[in-house]
Amino acid sequence: MKKFNKIAIIYFLVFLPFLALGMAMDAGDAFFTNAKTDSMMSFLNGLVGLTFGLWIVSAIYLSLALVISEQFREQLLSKIIRIKERDERESVSVGIISKKVFLSSITITVLLLVLSLLQINLQKIPTEQQIDNKGHTISLGLKFSMWEEPVIKKESSPLYYYDFPFSAQGILILILIWNLLTFHFYSRNLNTEEG
Repeated sequence: MKKFNKIAIIYFLVFLPFLALGMAMDAGDAFFTNAKTDSMMSFLNGLVGLTFGLWIVSAIYLSLALVISEQFREQLLSKIIRIKERDERESVSVGIISKKVFLSSITITVLLLVLSLLQINLQKIPTEQQIDNKGHTISLGLKFSMWEEPVIKKESSPLYYYDFPFSAQGILILILIWNLLTFHFYSRNLNTEEG
């Protein structure tokens, strides 16, 4: 499993710049428009599609492995963040820092949730509808929706299109719940190990 994890990480990192470059150039539509007529372009189109598909599979696998495997998560993220716990003093420092990071991530998520709920509408009133020469109105409101409204496209396509169903507020609420649950889960496990 460690070898497969290493291969997935290498593949993810090696092809990430190419993916970013392709997205920046918008290569999917502009570069491969003549793929059906030219056999070399058709081959390149297939190769890029396969590479992109494998990159998506590796990205999904790494994301799931980080969520599921505590050992893999600690190894990979400790290397990325450069956390070193050589003695007890550094372990305590990492714990204090982790608590502060957790609390700050909760506060920024709450702030983003509140900002995503707000609706501010500034409107210019036509002169014939103005009262006391007031030409503008401002209205404040709150809008909450856990799910995105489905967008129905008029185009007829035989392919199934799936979009992530959660709204921005739904995602922020899920992040808040995830942070709180994982914090309580790990603190409870730590308390049972010590006691």
